[in-house]
Amino acid sequence: MLLNSDKLYFMKNILLYTAVCLVSITSTFAQSPQQMNYQAVVRNSSGTPVANNTPVKLRFSIHDVSPTGTVVFNETQTTTANQFGLVNVQIGTLGNLAIVNWGVGAKYLQVETDINNSGTFIDMGTSQLLSVPYALYAANSNVGPQGATGATGLNGQDGATGATGATGTTGAGGGATGAIGATGNDGATGANGSTGATGATGAKGSLPNGTAPGNTTYWDGIQWVTNSSNIYNNGGNVGIGTSSPNAALQVQGTIFGYVRSVTHHTFNLPNYSGQGNQRIWMPNSGGDGSDDNLNGSFNYEQTWATPYAGRLVKVIIRIADYNSANGYDLSNFTFGLSVNQTNGTNPVPTFTGGTYVNLDNGQYYEFLAPANWTFGKGDALRLCILTNNGWIEDNDYFVTAVWEYQEFD
Repeated sequence: MLLNSDKLYFMKNILLYTAVCLVSITSTFAQSPQQMNYQAVVRNSSGTPVANNTPVKLRFSIHDVSPTGTVVFNETQTTTANQFGLVNVQIGTLGNLAIVNWGVGAKYLQVETDINNSGTFIDMGTSQLLSVPYALYAANSNVGPQGATGATGLNGQDGATGATGATGTTGAGGGATGAIGATGNDGATGANGSTGATGATGAKGSLPNGTAPGNTTYWDGIQWVTNSSNIYNNGGNVGIGTSSPNAALQVQGTIFGYVRSVTHHTFNLPNYSGQGNQRIWMPNSGGDGSDDNLNGSFNYEQTWATPYAGRLVKVIIRIADYNSANGYDLSNFTFGLSVNQTNGTNPVPTFTGGTYVNLDNGQYYEFLAPANWTFGKGDALRLCILTNNGWIEDNDYFVTAVWEYQEFD
């Protein structure tokens, strides 16, 4: 069959091909493989074999009784043509040919092809299977009944008496050595020896007694120290930095650790909208304050002193769900943090975020501050919104800042 851009030309004679399969199957009758070899040459519309490694999909269907009968077997295999345009597959590699009842009715093989993974299969026609696949039926069919026993044949004539063999050599004298006798039982266990003398008393340990009640011992790298009151334990209360704790745990001095604080800011711009390089500074309290009405792009709030050393972790901003004008309410913006900068007109933040984003009403944005946005205890801080030639529209803005403190009293 010749197919233009989508069809195959199959050069194999189906009768010859079937005979080859029959030899392969019947030669291993006791363990007949449930597969059939299939070989074809793929040609283009000019009759020339396709190029080496051309992808080809083959879909095989076996119909029962007639070319359009019920499909009793179906599988699709993917292969590639060799340098001669030849493809070789084994029908039954993916499906189970054992489900086909070869002993009842004629069987017809339908072949469909898809070249270069076009997604469309072309029907190459349906041909009746002849003798080869029925070896599969023979390999799985029941054994026939045993025939009747034939009559006993006549006895053959006795053969001539053979010549007498030569006399064998005399065997060596003496019998074989007898087997080794069984091992005897173990003897009784001997008595225990006498107890040895008691060893000398070991040296006294290196840990001396303390000098006062409540001392807690520690190792200074060279020796054990027993007269320290850095940690005091009188059996009831524990003191750190004090030898007279008044509670289960009392600490005298500065405690270093990590604690997070969340601050909230609410402000609006009732009389301002504009585009350009804007800096809008948060309310100065650093905490939950009342609404702050800002009327210009460079409003400058008073600083607030941080109570501990730490860093800014993140900032979350949400714009009120307000029916504002078309376009973004806040465009091309990021966050900034100033540390210990004096008052002045339009100050530049110490830290500035590197990513600029856009927000419309009802949306929010979470900014994760870099790890180096740090400050010391008592530093004056300001948190602001910056735009890079962006737009700020009059609206309500809700800002939440998360601060991480590394030291507290």
